[in-house]
Amino acid sequence: GEGFPTGTIYHIWSHENESIKVSATEYIQFTLGWAQDHILNERSMPAVESQFLNTYERDVVKVIFLHVFRVFLILFYFQSNYPVKKFVHEALDSEFDRFIVFCMYWGLLDFESEDVKLLGDYIDQFRQGYEQARQLLLEKS
Repeated sequence: GEGFPTGTIYHIWSHENESIKVSATEYIQFTLGWAQDHILNERSMPAVESQFLNTYERDVVKVIFLHVFRVFLILFYFQSNYPVKKFVHEALDSEFDRFIVFCMYWGLLDFESEDVKLLGDYIDQFRQGYEQARQLLLEKS
């Protein structure tokens, strides 16, 4: 497979609940379309913050964010193995940082999962910095 880590084969589920092997590009397209459908559905992603914090659909949101995290992994893999313009690299890094902060704030990503552990030290350092900044803000308030 062309995935990340090297050799990964991606699967999506058909309408008949059958697993279908797909390329990394197809996985990205399917995942982003699937995530968009859920985000636009207020049962999966309530528009009101208080509803988001108190609904059982939070588990659905966690699954969405795990799949989006996997998309970031694929994009990082391609970015590191194929030439891209500097602004593309910077934009991807910046968006990933925002994504991780959002996930940390809302508790939307299992940082002990095998997927997240693939980024090892990078995620650990990011989490430490986030926790230090959070503590400083709490001390000032």
